[in-house]
Formats: sequence, structure tokens, C-alpha cells
Amino acid sequence: ATEIRKGNSFANALRKSGLKLPIYLYYLAEAGEMTGNLAQSLREGVQQFEYEHQLAQEFRTALTYPSVLVASGIAAVILIFVFVVPKFLPMLDRAEDLPWLSAVIFTTGAFFNEHYLMLFSFVALLALVIGWVATNKAVRQKVFDIIAETPIVGMWIAEMDTARWSSVMAALLASRADLLSSLDLALDAIKTTRRKARMELVSRDVRAGESLADSLEKSDVLTTTGYNLIRSGEKTGKLAPMMKSVARVYDEAARTRMRRVLTLIEPLAILILGGVIGSIIVGVILGITSINEVGF
Repeated sequence: ATEIRKGNSFANALRKSGLKLPIYLYYLAEAGEMTGNLAQSLREGVQQFEYEHQLAQEFRTALTYPSVLVASGIAAVILIFVFVVPKFLPMLDRAEDLPWLSAVIFTTGAFFNEHYLMLFSFVALLALVIGWVATNKAVRQKVFDIIAETPIVGMWIAEMDTARWSSVMAALLASRADLLSSLDLALDAIKTTRRKARMELVSRDVRAGESLADSLEKSDVLTTTGYNLIRSGEKTGKLAPMMKSVARVYDEAARTRMRRVLTLIEPLAILILGGVIGSIIVGVILGITSINEVGF
């Protein structure tokens, strides 16, 4: 308000306010002031901001249960090896020939029991490393890029990136921003380095005179449906609504894939952790049984 009273524009006042806002909101405010359609531009920006926030919330919520499941399972395995298995170690002196599974379980339990301080130190160090990766932007980006190259999760990330990019493009174009500026600003909506590099090639080709649909198809960043929608929008002069349609298509695809990924992760984690804990129990029982056979 102070900056506006001094005669500055609303867009410049936003930039000087120190608010942590996406860069496209500043541009939308500037475009709205230039075209006399500030209310609509801000509405488009806020809707996009809400969409990105909702997408991030859904992503975090979706990963909460699998993360807790895996962490609790690993903790349970460590506690079994540290506190339960060592109780049976004195029985090893009476056994001459243990089953290989029992030998592995008891040996691992003995190692954990003798080096539990080192084990807990390693777990603490691992937690610190994970925390450092989460706070270090460059390292976090490299880890994210590696995950984005995996077969199933990578497709999910690519669809979310495309949905976010298309939505930002639709908001900018609806506010009468020019195509080249929209392409440059929408790059910030893409999270993966490789995909961002492809979109930069698209922007370069558009500057060279190619159509947006042809440039996207040349860089292989969308599907046939996406190319056709954008090509239709360019021919009819309704690129903004078509970009919004592309965003809806990829958003729905990303949500469907997210449900499929979670459907796979949860039972897979349960099976793996259950198999590990079950193997430990079977190993202990086999060890006890073999000791009783030797005594008999």
C-alpha cells in the first residue's frame, strides 16, 4: 500500500513487498495493469497458486502412509535384532549344526548386540544426511532428477510437471501475456532439469518461427492428444482454453497414476517387511528346534 501511494504500479509494489510468491503472479499483475484487466489476471494467478498448493499437498499426503509404514517396519526389524534375537544367543553354545537361516539371524543379532552404539550412530547420521539433502536445493534437485528417471514414478512426475506447466501457460495467456514471455515464465513450473531443458528448446524453436505445437512435438514433451489440442487452439485463436484442457488431461492422468503407484507401494512394502520379520521368527524357531534335537 505504501509503494502504491508513492505512485508505483501494483506489480512493482508486489515485487518490493518481500512476499514469497511465484514469479508468474508478478507478471500476471503487470499484464493485468497494462490491459486494464487486473482483477481477471489476479484471479487466474490465485487459481494457479491454489492448484499448485493442492498438488503439493496431495503429493505429501500420498507419501505419508508408505513412509510411516517403511520407517516403522525398519525400526521393528532393528529392535528385534538388538533386543530379541540376542536373548537366544547363549543357546548357540549347545548347537553344533544350525540351519543356515538361523546362523544368519543369530550372527546378525550378535553383531547388532555388540555394536548397537555404532548402529544407532549410523541411523542418526543417516537421518542427518536425509535432512541435509532435504534442505540443500542443489542436492535435492539431483535426487529428484534421479527419481524422475525411474519407470513408474518418473511417468507420474512427468505428468505432474506437464499439468503444472500447461496450467501456468493457460493463466498467462488468458491474461493476454505474449507467447514467448509465457513460455519463459512457465519454465519455473517445471521441476525436473531434463524436462526444463526440453522446454527451453521449445522456446528457442518458437522464437525461430515454428508453431508451439510443432515445437513441442519436435522436443517430444507431450502426447498426441496434447499436440492436437494445442494445434487446434493455435488455429482457432483459443490457445489459452486449450492449454487449460491440456492441464486437465495431464492432471487427471497424474492423479490416476498416483493412485496406481500407491496401490503398488503399500502392499509391496507390507510383503517385504512381513517377509523379513517372518524370516527372523522362522530362523529363531529353527534354531531352537535344532538345539532341542541336539540335546535329545
